[in-house]
Amino acid sequence: MATNILRKQDVGVDEGQLAELALGTLAHDIGKARVPTHILKARSRTRYEEEFFRRHGAYGVELAEVSGAFGPAALSIIADHHEYLDGTGWPTGKRNPGLAARIGALVNRYDRLCAPESPERDALMPTAALARLFRVESAKFDQRLLSMLIKLLGVYPPGTIVRLSDESHGLVVAPGKESLRPTILIYNPEFEKQDAPTVNLAQVPELKVEEALSPASVPADILLWLKPRERLAYFFSSDTN
Repeated sequence: MATNILRKQDVGVDEGQLAELALGTLAHDIGKARVPTHILKARSRTRYEEEFFRRHGAYGVELAEVSGAFGPAALSIIADHHEYLDGTGWPTGKRNPGLAARIGALVNRYDRLCAPESPERDALMPTAALARLFRVESAKFDQRLLSMLIKLLGVYPPGTIVRLSDESHGLVVAPGKESLRPTILIYNPEFEKQDAPTVNLAQVPELKVEEALSPASVPADILLWLKPRERLAYFFSSDTN
């Protein structure tokens, strides 16, 4: 779950708080270790199964407290990353979760829209996921955090398949300082994906994104190589520049 895209100087947390935030979000779903796989992966659940699933936050807190490695903010993320400001979340429907839990809830929802737990659920492309958060679900989240998330991920968030002005295809792997000029992993079947070249469009002014593509519109061989549903990793830095 990508919390570090929300930079510490923007959110208003210090170094220690940022580390605790990162720890809590990395471990936010540890309670799912106590939930049977068939319940986790189900497209729909019975009432009993849903109640069982919704206990994973409490299970996670129990496991985290035993370890002794988690502070209050990290524990709040594990407990409350499904709580929403409009009261429609769970497990308690609280309307005033703390800052760490609000961040956890926002990025967890974005992550789940892009990568559903059930393989039977449709995944949204990152641009569509951001659009849904903004247009349909914004009442659930801290508006300041939501605006920051959209701004930092840019017009073409990581995971977006794009066609470039030279007719090549690629996958956005990092947002750029300019929202229209991200870093792109260029499709090249002569390489394994992990060895393929990337291009920072901010450094190549003659190249630009022509359009973002839906997976259905991408040739099968290109889609198989790009694997847009593979998880992308984000890293945070203490650099304030």
